[in-house]
Parts: sequence; C-alpha cells; structure tokens
Amino acid sequence: MKKLSKLIAGLLLGMSILVLKPIGASAEFRQNSTGWWYHEMHNATDSWATGWREVNHRWYYFGEDGYMLHDTAVGIYSLGSDGAWLTPISLSSNVNAGSRNSVEKGVIFDINIFNLSVGGTVGVPVQVISDASSISPSGLTWVSSDNSVATVSRGTITAVGQGTATITCSTPFSDVKGASCVIRVK
Repeated sequence: MKKLSKLIAGLLLGMSILVLKPIGASAEFRQNSTGWWYHEMHNATDSWATGWREVNHRWYYFGEDGYMLHDTAVGIYSLGSDGAWLTPISLSSNVNAGSRNSVEKGVIFDINIFNLSVGGTVGVPVQVISDASSISPSGLTWVSSDNSVATVSRGTITAVGQGTATITCSTPFSDVKGASCVIRVK
C-alpha cells in the first residue's frame, strides 16, 4: 500500500509539473525557398515580424513582406550574412577630418513609422551621434504621447490600444537633439 501511495504521489507531482510549466511565447525563425522570416503568434493570430526585432539579444530587420534582410545596410545599420545587426555604419567615414564637425549631433532612428497590432512589441534601434562618449542607452529618456495607445521602456514599444502615438527619445545634453517616431496600433 505504501508503494502504491508513493507511486500515485510521484505521478501526481510529475503531472502537476507538466501542467504548471509555463508555455513560452510562440515565436521562431522559419525558412522557405525565398528566405528566413520570424513567425509570431499574437492572441491566437499567426503573423510575421516586420521592421526591427530583437531576438536572443541580437537585432534583425524584416521587410514588409516579412523576410529577413541580410548582407546589406538598412539606413545606417549594417546587417551580416546571418541577418543580425553588425554595427552602425560610421557617419564620419564619409566625412573628412576637416569637416567632421558638420555631422549633426543627435539621436537617429532608422524607421519613423511602426505599425503594430494590440499586444505587439517592437524594439527601436537607435544611434546617438555626439562628442560626449558618456551617452549610453540608459542615459536616453523615452516618452509616449499616449500611454493608452503605446508604452515605451528603454526603446521597446508595446502596443496597448488602437490609435496613434508618438514616441520620443531624448538625451540629457541640450546640444544633442532627440528623435521621434509614430506608432500606429490596429
């Protein structure tokens, strides 16, 4: 009888662990003969990523057709053969040393309009052009014009409700201008 009780208790414990195990987000890279895309599941709706997405701490860019770009540049961002963002293209590489001060200081977004569904998120890759080497991502201030439409935290935007909001990023330096983008939530 003791063995049977232990067996039942063990089975119940094992089943409860399986039942209570959290289900991960349904998102993964997929490939076909055309290329790679990032499949997402939002509110039981299949979709694919467009624009910038951070996956496993690396940034990727997906075109409007959903396919990942690679071996190219998107704005000032260089993408490797695996599609991951390598590094910002140096704006000063096209500027000779005598005119380097002509590069405008500020925050640069590669994309100015994002279209999201309610519950969707997108990370905004940002580059800061400045003489001050002390500007780090944690030194940037992010604000949403309407938190009922979209919220923002450290450059990651979350779509909350239908509508349009403006996301603004600023620096602590008055000579380094900020930037903004528009979020349309459907």
